Amino acid sequence: MSAPAREAQAVADNPQSGTLSRGPLAALLSLCIAHIALAFRWICEHELPSGTRDEFFMVAETFDIAWQLQTLPLQQLAVHPLLIEKSYYPPLSRLPGVAALLGGGDYDAMIMAQWIWIPVLVAGTYWAARHLLGPWASIAAVSLLLAGPGVHDTFHRYEPNLGALALSACALAAWLHSKRLHERRGALLL
Repeated sequence: MSAPAREAQAVADNPQSGTLSRGPLAALLSLCIAHIALAFRWICEHELPSGTRDEFFMVAETFDIAWQLQTLPLQQLAVHPLLIEKSYYPPLSRLPGVAALLGGGDYDAMIMAQWIWIPVLVAGTYWAARHLLGPWASIAAVSLLLAGPGVHDTFHRYEPNLGALALSACALAAWLHSKRLHERRGALLL
């Protein structure tokens, strides 16, 4: 019996194997709806990021977050305004810059701290492209990504776009690795 025939027989024997069960599908749809709602709320309260104001706004807000974390007592800190309302979306992409400031660094330290996202971006892109297109295509995808001006721009400017892109690439890789959320390890990474 050929491989496609064996696979068809396995699907016929177990009708649930080729479909996504309701639990993971509901969880995935809930997460997508929550992500879209958060993004919409953020865009409505602030504005769409534009290249004319991003860097100055990001640096000022990052310095403000670091100053508040250093000077305010823990009881007075409000985590939601610090990490959500005063943050670029997604909020976690600014944390390396804040950590660099809390460690005693300056603007250059903030720029260098965001480079931590480059290996994360490379790994996410490599694994997603490898899963979809194969090993040579994944090497080409990473090469083209690293040759792009968006990555090179992060070597002299502080903008957390690199972190947002890296987190998105890793989410795609985890989703592909989970085999449509059937494998628990990949689904937990997502």
